[in-house]
Amino acid sequence: MELLLHYVWQQGLFDQTTLTTTRGESVEVVRRGMYNRHAGADFLGAHLRIGGQLWVGDVEMHEKASDWVTHGHGSDTHYNSVVLHVVECADVAVCTQAGAIVPQVVVAIPSHIRRNYEALLSMASYPPCHMVLSQFDTLSRHHFLTTLAVERMEEKTARIGRYLSQTEGDWERTLFVTLARAFGFGVNGEAFEKWALAIAPSNIGKHRDDPALIEAYFLGTAGLLDETAVSPNCRDEAYQRLAHDFRFLTAKFGLVPLDPSIWRFLRLRPQNFPHVRISQLVQMYCKGQLTVARLLSANTLEATQTLLSTAATPYWQSHYRFGHPTQTTGKALQRTSLDRLVINAVVPFLFAYGRAHGKEELCERAMALLEALRPENDHIVRSWRAVGLVPENAADTQALNHLYTNYCTLRRCLACRIGRRYIDIIH
Repeated sequence: MELLLHYVWQQGLFDQTTLTTTRGESVEVVRRGMYNRHAGADFLGAHLRIGGQLWVGDVEMHEKASDWVTHGHGSDTHYNSVVLHVVECADVAVCTQAGAIVPQVVVAIPSHIRRNYEALLSMASYPPCHMVLSQFDTLSRHHFLTTLAVERMEEKTARIGRYLSQTEGDWERTLFVTLARAFGFGVNGEAFEKWALAIAPSNIGKHRDDPALIEAYFLGTAGLLDETAVSPNCRDEAYQRLAHDFRFLTAKFGLVPLDPSIWRFLRLRPQNFPHVRISQLVQMYCKGQLTVARLLSANTLEATQTLLSTAATPYWQSHYRFGHPTQTTGKALQRTSLDRLVINAVVPFLFAYGRAHGKEELCERAMALLEALRPENDHIVRSWRAVGLVPENAADTQALNHLYTNYCTLRRCLACRIGRRYIDIIH
């Protein structure tokens, strides 16, 4: 319950009028300090009047005072600035590495806060805190969702920053990797990311006018032409041709295919098989329809979706794996897929590019694209709809997905406005 103790101190939810140390000295909290989520003491720069004397320093917290010793704070110079140790149980006296005895106070967590917090952690249904939603007006809900949507964008921006570093500052390659990950549509996102980072533009650029050779390069690099990935009876004429071309490319460029086991196929619809998605990327790449310049000049949602519109190469319009024909033909990206690509590739790329180049208008355009898109419809969104929180657009549903992934599943209720409201209520 140490995190709950942090919350009680941060919010001032304890009796501050009779606060005394374990040695009987009065304690007046002038400033509780700044909450520190990094290494070091829990609250930095607190102002405390202990026994009538003003102290400025840090506050450390533990469920039991002996945790100070267990965690090695007594031999760590970073804790020499601690002027108060806040605990639920003062079972031992503690001192700093410099030898100073640290004053200790026992703070009791209010029973209703402890009860509500434990209830949140134990509830199996999602979302567990929905009963307090009615206490938030429309403006408060909108502000909360907007904050979460920006947090999610910052998270995706950090990922794109890693791509930029891995591609040595090449924004075109970074766009390709970002788009490729989105083409994984969740299930194969990481595999597509790994594959795209393995593509060397210096090798394929000169063959851009030959879609068949690019297809061999893309599928071969992905490991999907590996004989272990294609049973003998499925090695049809198309496979033989692509495998032959990839052997030529391998000899020419020294290519090393990825392990085909990275790809997932279980319960995938035919249009989501990596072979089909890669063939769609082949078309986009060979036509040069999505470049950084073109993306930056697409000022509307419709123009952006046009840049993303593509269909599979001829063979994959009637197949989903080698030797496995399908009745589904065409395999062009549908409206829902285009929306997801805008959400997961275009929007974060624009936001990251705008941040990197100091162009706030691109960041605003990215958020405007989200607000122009229909709300997503996954199990997380449906759970919130069921309890009365109805998203208006994709910005709202991205916010709810971020809430689920970064707060709810991690049980970070104390960092969530809805969770805190539930914890504070007396019932």
